Amino acid sequence: LFLLFSRKLRLPDEYRLALARIVLRMPLLGSLRLHIELMNFSNTLAVLLASGLPTDQALGIVSEITENRWLHQIYLNTRDQVANGYAMSAALKRQELFPLMFIELLAVGEATGEMELMLQKIADFCQLDIDRMSERLQALMEPVMILVLGVFIGILVLAIAMPILNTITAFS
Repeated sequence: LFLLFSRKLRLPDEYRLALARIVLRMPLLGSLRLHIELMNFSNTLAVLLASGLPTDQALGIVSEITENRWLHQIYLNTRDQVANGYAMSAALKRQELFPLMFIELLAVGEATGEMELMLQKIADFCQLDIDRMSERLQALMEPVMILVLGVFIGILVLAIAMPILNTITAFS
């Protein structure tokens, strides 16, 4: 609930940054959120690079469209490192956040000069992972929802039955 309202709160930047980091480190939802962000990153960067933009400028644009403040900072740091001559895959690998396959595919794209193609493949892999994680999350949520509904219906039945039973015992 706090995560939903955190956007509405006027938190200092360091708290927002810490909260964004915590969101991406959460067990199930964090991994799903990270893969969604990586898919958006890969698709957008592929389009920008295919249109002829230099990598550092494209990273600057991508950093502005990400929803997560921590990833925004990571992308800006990566942009600065790429502008100073580092490979994008090496700069992102230092963050120890991104999946190894993501980093390796980026490195292959940089080595072969087919960065746009590799970014599209990364986006496709991320989409497959998102679909798989969503199905798993849905499978986990079904028993929880059945349990919650069962408890709610039980409370509702008790709320209706208790006054009736109290009235019957009062007349007995």
